[in-house]
Amino acid sequence: FLLKRTISPLRKLFGWFLPQRQRAYLASQRLHSLCLGIVQAYRALENPVKGTIIDLIMNNPAYLNDHERAADVQILLTAGHDTTAFSLAWTMKELALNPSIQSQLRESLRLYKQRKEDPNKSDLLHKVVREAMRLHPVAAGGSPREVGRDFQVPNKDGSKSMTIIPKGSIVFLPFILPL
Repeated sequence: FLLKRTISPLRKLFGWFLPQRQRAYLASQRLHSLCLGIVQAYRALENPVKGTIIDLIMNNPAYLNDHERAADVQILLTAGHDTTAFSLAWTMKELALNPSIQSQLRESLRLYKQRKEDPNKSDLLHKVVREAMRLHPVAAGGSPREVGRDFQVPNKDGSKSMTIIPKGSIVFLPFILPL
């Protein structure tokens, strides 16, 4: 929206009439409400876990109100979404390529569960995750996506010509898109 607003000064005045602007605004309000709900749910806990990120946010006196806390919760949710998903996907891929390690890990986790112990303490699980992250480090900032349909994108040279991104192409999308 920032780029479109700077290109067209009328967008600032009439942008609210555009359906995509209205949808984006409603989506941002719903996300903020979700994060406020997380803040309120934390307050309702009888015995919250100390030292967690949410605990540090909730007990930090630098925040003026819960809306500021919710804004930081929103940042953490957004920042952690793709990085976590990519890390899990790469880990699953590596396990699929190494069935013997996959079997060992499955057996290790089964034994933890059988003994009613926390499977997160599995040394093998930690090694598998660390190795996947070493082989495929994930950084925040964007993600590659496969284009689901042909897209026409205006050229930035000021001409009326368009560049076509064909269906099936892999494109990199930053988290903040200039819509």
